[in-house]
Amino acid sequence: MANPAAAAFWEIATPSYRKIAENWVASAKREETRESRLVQLIEDSAVGLLIKPQRYGDEPKWVARAAEAARQA
Repeated sequence: MANPAAAAFWEIATPSYRKIAENWVASAKREETRESRLVQLIEDSAVGLLIKPQRYGDEPKWVARAAEAARQA
């Protein structure tokens, strides 16, 4: 990733979250949608947020560690 903060978040993200996020991007039917989702994934990761479809209920504990890593990058 070209964005160091997003890369730091992504390194700490769990394998299951990575799979969900990758599928969210890849499952879009239109290329424009895939591109906008990828941009959104990078932007959210850079500021320590889960992708919007995953922002419900209690936040997983790893997100706080990943967000801190993104802030320090």
